[in-house]
Amino acid sequence: MLLSLGEVARARRDDLPSSRDLGVCPVDGARLVFNPFDPHTHHCGVCRSMFSGERHHRAWVWRYHLWLSERAIHGALLAALGRSEEEAHRWSMRVLETYAARYRSFPNQDNVLGPTRLFFSTYLESIWLLQLILAAMILCDSVRSISPTLRTALENMIAESSELIASFDEGLSNRQVWNATAVLAAGLFLGDEDRITHGLSGPAGIESLLRNGVGASGRWHEGENYHFFALRGFLFAAELASVLGRDLYEEHARLRSMYTAPLATMLPDLTLAARGDSPYGVSLRQPRFAELWEIGFARTGDQRLADILSQLYDGSEQQNDIGFAEIAEVEQNRPAMGMNRTDLGWKALLWMNRVTPTNHGGETNGQQTVVVEPSGPVVIRTDDGRYVALEGAGTGLGHGHPDRLHLSIFDRGPILMDFGTGSYVDASLHWYRSWLCHNVPETTGGNGRAGWARCTAFDQSGHWQWCRASVEDFVGIGSRADRSVVVGPGYVIDILDVDVPRDVVVDLPLHLLGYDIDTPLSDHPIGLDIDIGYDDVDVRRVVTACSRLSSRIDERGDVFLPARSGEELFVVKAPGPPPLSFGQAVPQPFILRRCAGPGRWVHVFARSPDSVREVSADGVTIVVRTATGTDTLRPSDAGAVIESGGVTVRLAGLRAASRVNAKSVSHMMQTFRCPVLDNVPSSQDIEKMLAAGHVLNGTQYRRSEVDYGGVDRFSAKWCMFAVARRVFWHVDVRKDHICVRPPDASNPRFDNETPDIHSDGMQ
Repeated sequence: MLLSLGEVARARRDDLPSSRDLGVCPVDGARLVFNPFDPHTHHCGVCRSMFSGERHHRAWVWRYHLWLSERAIHGALLAALGRSEEEAHRWSMRVLETYAARYRSFPNQDNVLGPTRLFFSTYLESIWLLQLILAAMILCDSVRSISPTLRTALENMIAESSELIASFDEGLSNRQVWNATAVLAAGLFLGDEDRITHGLSGPAGIESLLRNGVGASGRWHEGENYHFFALRGFLFAAELASVLGRDLYEEHARLRSMYTAPLATMLPDLTLAARGDSPYGVSLRQPRFAELWEIGFARTGDQRLADILSQLYDGSEQQNDIGFAEIAEVEQNRPAMGMNRTDLGWKALLWMNRVTPTNHGGETNGQQTVVVEPSGPVVIRTDDGRYVALEGAGTGLGHGHPDRLHLSIFDRGPILMDFGTGSYVDASLHWYRSWLCHNVPETTGGNGRAGWARCTAFDQSGHWQWCRASVEDFVGIGSRADRSVVVGPGYVIDILDVDVPRDVVVDLPLHLLGYDIDTPLSDHPIGLDIDIGYDDVDVRRVVTACSRLSSRIDERGDVFLPARSGEELFVVKAPGPPPLSFGQAVPQPFILRRCAGPGRWVHVFARSPDSVREVSADGVTIVVRTATGTDTLRPSDAGAVIESGGVTVRLAGLRAASRVNAKSVSHMMQTFRCPVLDNVPSSQDIEKMLAAGHVLNGTQYRRSEVDYGGVDRFSAKWCMFAVARRVFWHVDVRKDHICVRPPDASNPRFDNETPDIHSDGMQ
C-alpha cells in the first residue's frame, strides 16, 4: 500500500508544533503506536486510548517516510528473487519515482538536529536516503533495471540530499555514523570519488569514527544503546566498502570487537545495562539484536556470537507475532520474546550464514568477570549467577550520565541498577540525567561533576573477589573518593571512602529495588538544596535509625546500612525505572545518606535471608556475623584481608596508574589559552585582547536549515582571562538583527529546551 505523498509534503511544510506532544499519549506519556496504514488514528499501547489530530499526524509522517523507504528495499529484493517480480518491481519503482519527483518540494525548515527536508534531524534523512539508494542499487542489478530518465532524477535527488547531509558534521555522535554511511552510499551510486572519500576516509568518515569513537575494548563511547545504533550504521558501511574491495573487518579490529563488546557487560537475564542515555530493561531477545549478531558472526566468525544467538533461539520465551509496523532502523523495544531465524529481516536474508549458529559449550564474555579499560566498568560475575558492576565513567559529552563510581548489583533480579533515561521530550529527562538518580557520591549542590574514575585494584581468590575504583581530586585538589566492592559466597560488601575537607558535605543515594523502606519519617517534605533541573521529588527526613532494610522477595536477604557518625538519612520519592514505552515511571522511594567531612559508608547485601544476621563497621574493620560464624574484613590502600571460617584470604591486585584518555573529549574540544591576571583589565586592554583573540565564523557554524550568511551578517570575536579564582569572558558579536525573546512570550515547549534558547545569546 502506497499512500499519497502529496499530503505528506503539505504536512511537512507547516511549522512543526511542540515536540513534547507529537506522537505521545497525553494520558501517560507513552509513545503512540505507529500504524503505517492509518495516518490519522493513533492508539497508546499502554492505556489503549485512541487519539487523532494534526499534531499526532505529523509525528506519523516522518515515521512513514522511513517505513516506506525500507519497503522499497523489500519490493526490490522480491523482484530480484523472482517473487511477484513484476508487481514488486513496479511498486518499488513507484516509490523511487515519487520521491525523486517531489524531493525538492519538501522544505528545509523547522529542524532540530541539522538540515533536512523530510525530518527534524539530518541522521533520519541519512537513513531514509541510504535505504532508497540500496533499493535503487538492487533494482539496477535486477533483470528489469530502471529507466535512464528515472536514473537521472534519482541522481539529482541523491546528490542534493547527500550534499545536505555532508554539510552537517556531528563529530563523534552515533548520528554521524549514519551521515557518513549515507554519503558513502551516494558516492557509490553516483560514481563520485569525492563523496566516497568523504564518507569512508574523510575527517568525519567511517574510518575516523572507528578510530576515535570506539575504545580498545570495542565499546562505542556513548553507552550500550547508542553502541548498537552506531554498529548498525557501521554494518552498512562495511557492506558498501566491500563493493570497493575493502574489508573493514580485517582493516579495523575495533569493528569486529563492537559485536562482542556488549556481551561483557550484559545482565544475567539477557538485558542491557542502562548506561548513559540507554532505555532501562531492554531485552536482547528481540529480532533486531539477533539479526545484528547473525551478520556479525557471518563476517567475523567469532564463536561468542554463535553462543549468544543459540541462547536467543533456545525457545525459553514465548514466540510472538511482531507484526508489520517495524520502522526502519528506529529502535522499538519489546518485551523478551522467543524467535527463530525466520523472524529476522532483509539484512539477515542477504548476509547471514546459511547454517544456524550453535553453542560450542564454552564460556562466553557474558559469563566472565571482566575489567573494561580504561575507566570501567569492572563487572564481577559469580558461579551462582550474581552480577556486580562498578563504574568509572564520568559525565563526559553528549549522552553521558554521571556514572562515576556508580554501583550496580543483580542477583536473581535487579537490586541496584542504573535507570538509564526516559523520554527525551519529558521533563523527567533531567531527573534521569542527574547524579541524584544514580548510586554515586556527590557533594551537596553539585550536579554530576565531570571527571573519571579508574580501576585501581582487582583480585580474586577462591569464592572471593574484590575491586576498587578511585577518583582523585574528587571535589578539589587533594580530595579523593574510593569505592571498593567485595563479593563473597553469601553477601556483597560495598565500601565508599571519601577524603574531603571537614566542611564539605557529601551525599550518597541508594536506589534499592525490591526492598521496603519501613522507617518513621518527618511529617512534612523538606528541601535538600540540590538543583538537578527537576522538581517533582518528595524528601522526608528519617527520624529513627535505619540500619537494615528487608527484601520483598522471599529468597533474597536484607540490606545492612551500618550508621556513619554524624550522618543524616533521608527518604526521597522520585520516578523509578522508566518503562519501555517511555511513558511515566512509577514513583519509588530511595535512601539518601548525607555526611560532612572525611569518612566511610558501608553497605552489605545479603544473598539469602539466613546468610547475614548482623553487620558492624568501626571505620577500620567490618564485621559480618553469619549463620555459621563471624567474618571480618579489613580494607586498606594495599588491598583487603578477609578472615572467614578460620581461613585468611588476602586480595590485592593493585593496578598501576593509567591515564584515562577520553577520546570523545579530545576529538571534539579545543584548548584555548586563559591568562591569569592580577586585576580585571581596562576596556582598552580588553580591545587589544580581542584583536589577538579568537574568531568565530563560518568554520564554527552549525547549520540547521539555511547556509551560513557570511562574516558581514554573523561573526564574533572573543577572549578569556582569569583573575584569582574567577574566569572572565568577553565576546564581541556582529549580527544584523538581534533577536530578543519577549518576557511574556509563550513557551514553545520544544523537547526540554529552555525557552530563552530561542533568543540570541551565548553559552
